Amino acid sequence: MRSMVVAGLVGRAHLVQEILVGIRSGRTNGAVIIGDRGVGKTAVMQAVVQELGESVPVFRVHASKNVSRAPYGSLAPLLTGLSADEVLSSTVVLRELTQRLGEDNDSGSAMDGSVGARPVLVIDPGDQLDVSSLAVLEQLSAAGEVHVVTAVQDGAVSFGFGAVGGLLTRYYLDPLDLAEVHELCEQVLSGTVAGCSSAALARISGGNPRLLLALVSQTRRNGQLTSRNGVWLLTSGSVAFDREVTDLIQSQLTELPEDAREVLDLVALAEPLPLPVVFSLGSYDAVDVLLKAKLITVTGAPDPVVCSRDPLHGEVVRQLIPAGRTRRLRERLAKRLPAGTRSADARLRDARWSLEWGFDVSEAELVDAARIAIDSFDPDFAISAASAVKEPEHLAAAWIERAWASYLRGDETRAFELLEAIPEVVGDHVSLKRAVLLSIRLMAHAGNPAHHLHHQADAWSLALERITKDDPEDSMGTVIESIGRVIILLVQSVHISQGEHQDAPGILQGVLAEAESVEDDESVLLALTMLGECATATGRPVTGANLTGRALRILTADLPRLKIHHEYILTRHVMALIRSGQWEEITKAHQQYWDTSWRKSIYSGGAIDFARSLVILSHVRNQTQPGPGQEQQDQGQGLRSGRGAVELAELGAAIEGLRSYDLEHLLPLALGTAAYISALLGRLELAEEHRANFRQAQHSGSLEMRLLSRGFNAAAGFVLTGDSQAMQDLICLADQAQTKGMSTTELELRLLALRNGNLSANDRLLVLGEQLEGPQAALAHTCLRAVMDGNISQLLEVTAQTREAGFSMLATICLQEAHRLAEEAGHQRQLRIIRAQLALALTQQGFAGTVPVSVVKLTKRELSQLLEVTAQTREAGFSMLATICLQEAHRLAEEAGHQRQLRIIRAQLALALTQQGFAGTVPVSVVKLTKRERAVASLTVNGYSNAEIADKLFLSVRTVEGHLYRVFEKLGVTRRENLTIDHLNH
Repeated sequence: MRSMVVAGLVGRAHLVQEILVGIRSGRTNGAVIIGDRGVGKTAVMQAVVQELGESVPVFRVHASKNVSRAPYGSLAPLLTGLSADEVLSSTVVLRELTQRLGEDNDSGSAMDGSVGARPVLVIDPGDQLDVSSLAVLEQLSAAGEVHVVTAVQDGAVSFGFGAVGGLLTRYYLDPLDLAEVHELCEQVLSGTVAGCSSAALARISGGNPRLLLALVSQTRRNGQLTSRNGVWLLTSGSVAFDREVTDLIQSQLTELPEDAREVLDLVALAEPLPLPVVFSLGSYDAVDVLLKAKLITVTGAPDPVVCSRDPLHGEVVRQLIPAGRTRRLRERLAKRLPAGTRSADARLRDARWSLEWGFDVSEAELVDAARIAIDSFDPDFAISAASAVKEPEHLAAAWIERAWASYLRGDETRAFELLEAIPEVVGDHVSLKRAVLLSIRLMAHAGNPAHHLHHQADAWSLALERITKDDPEDSMGTVIESIGRVIILLVQSVHISQGEHQDAPGILQGVLAEAESVEDDESVLLALTMLGECATATGRPVTGANLTGRALRILTADLPRLKIHHEYILTRHVMALIRSGQWEEITKAHQQYWDTSWRKSIYSGGAIDFARSLVILSHVRNQTQPGPGQEQQDQGQGLRSGRGAVELAELGAAIEGLRSYDLEHLLPLALGTAAYISALLGRLELAEEHRANFRQAQHSGSLEMRLLSRGFNAAAGFVLTGDSQAMQDLICLADQAQTKGMSTTELELRLLALRNGNLSANDRLLVLGEQLEGPQAALAHTCLRAVMDGNISQLLEVTAQTREAGFSMLATICLQEAHRLAEEAGHQRQLRIIRAQLALALTQQGFAGTVPVSVVKLTKRELSQLLEVTAQTREAGFSMLATICLQEAHRLAEEAGHQRQLRIIRAQLALALTQQGFAGTVPVSVVKLTKRERAVASLTVNGYSNAEIADKLFLSVRTVEGHLYRVFEKLGVTRRENLTIDHLNH
């Protein structure tokens, strides 16, 4: 594992550079870095000092409470030449300090005021600096005689820099976001980390780097964070924090007043708590202290609730409370909170604590705790609580929760066994409804024949009649009707899963209208989701996304009550969004999901990661990509620089997550997709490995997913072997989708065949393009019409449209067809341009090995066009292709004798190859700068103006401009902003 200093700079490098620019330019008197404990303040200061090197004198001041009582105690190491009496004089101290700070300055006078000559004082921590030391340092800083770099705790009021007079520039260190947490985890673990696992670690730690590193160390040590097939995964949803993590949290609690600590303990035991209740449990001052210390958060206006600052703090605080004190605090909470008002999370914690310490828990409370544990994705405790139920009255309800737990663990056989006898023994409406809801999940993937489905539905209906007869209260009428609707939804979910969409929409619309009229939200969101699934499968993905989006909004509005359905709805919503090209909405949906419970990511993260990898594979790489750890980042950087397929790593991480838990049966589709992408990338062994795993996988789940997974696997086989049977299998799968009316799946399979050279279904694709919703269908129609019309210009126009819309595969198809038509027609100029675009497109997708033509070799007259392509490829991040273009440009310029262009190209090519680590392969000599040119260039890089350079080097401004012109010409630079230190180092 890497050191904390290196790891702590993740997400902080830009801040280090900003501080350095301020110091080197002399525009600021220094920096005060403000943030919570553990966010990396010290790491940033260390990096600043390391970057400064020996360019300026650096003095360290270690402040602490122990020395702050003495006058100038913090500065004592710099005042060793003074006697005890002299230290009492501020004038003497200031003179001594000025002399000491100037001793190590190479420029002569330490306090000559020249830019870059001022010493740098590094004070850590600044908020413990004594008042007298603070006063003298303020004088030095205000006089411009010293730069100060210091760090203070967020909320500290005793520190004067920046707070008085604005002497220092303030920089606030926020917690790491999801992308930065993902990067830090991969850096520390030196490998690929599943996005779902890094998201869970981010949620637990609150993005605090120090807590995150301790958490990674602990979970790795105790086996909860494990590496499998090169992917790091969290494998348990129950994380018990050890001494290393506990000590970090406990150190933040030692200085809390007694009343504030009691309020913190009460919040941890019962969170989330309404804010008025928290005020009734403690003083306003105590709550204010906790808010300033950032140990609690208040959210949810207009009815605010109070929680621990993050799950890690809440759990550690609960662990630190002794059993006797916990019991007393729980009794106090019971008096303040009316019966039935405790939050579900609090009731779950109470039951867990009581079972651990041997206190009595009623059977009804055990069943309630088991249900909450299932809704919170904690199947282990659900089984513990349900197994403790012994009374016949509650036994059936406990069995149902154990069945749910088995389902979450991936043991569907055991879940079916537990549900088998439930219809005959279930005794209450709530338990019956939960059993039917579980049946929807199980039977949709089981592939059971129709008679078994209707037998099961009849069994639930009979159970409903029996319970209603035994308990005919009028108040249960709405519940009874809701269960009846859920039984209907059970039947339709299985029909949809098997591709039988003919009657489902009408039945679902009826259920939806009825449920909306009585405000049965659970039936409404399930009906909407199934309607969305139908619409997406039958060629209306935009409509499908709108329907599932409505369901997701209903769920979000009442998440605590409906959260058991979150993953079921989200998976279908994201698939609809992918197929309708709504990339930004996918990002929002993922972000909202990760903001809920971190335990969810253990059991459903594989499915979420797979959906994210599909977006990355489908989307143009020079646009923003979604997902944990990857938002606003360059997804294709590994491919572009030739270091490997980042997309395959993303997909591989999702596959490992699905191997652990695959609630939606997506593993075969993930394996088929990975096999196909690996084959296109030339990773033949990996492709064969994925295909072997595909054959061994359990092929259940919906018919739509089964057809898609087999389609990708067949396409992979065709790429690997060229076997015509594999292509025929792919066409047969598309025909099956057509027979079932699954138009969206048919379109995807036929485009997959087209991508691999099969043009047999062009007429059918034209029909699909006219009939289906979404940009992919419309663009496919336009593309194929241009192909059939032989219209190259229109194909190139469609290429730009498809790339802009994010359908990179379809854009490549357009280019390939344009290339074929141009080649057949003998249009050489168009052919050269298309070849360049096709090479770029395939390299962008990581398929450089599949480029069917050599890199374009333009005529001498087209040299400027090739240089323009080079600039575009470098800006897009495709350094390998840019280098190839530069090498070709060098050849053409050399043949044409264009000496000026040749010098520029040589410098660019030398720099490009050196940056890629191929310095020894530079085919031309590196252009050398004279000593004076190098001096001028060095000062330019460091931000000096021409006038300042002239003054320093005792030259005229005109002479400096002449040197700079020759530097730019030699290095191939057009503006001073583009000149970097890399140009001088090589």
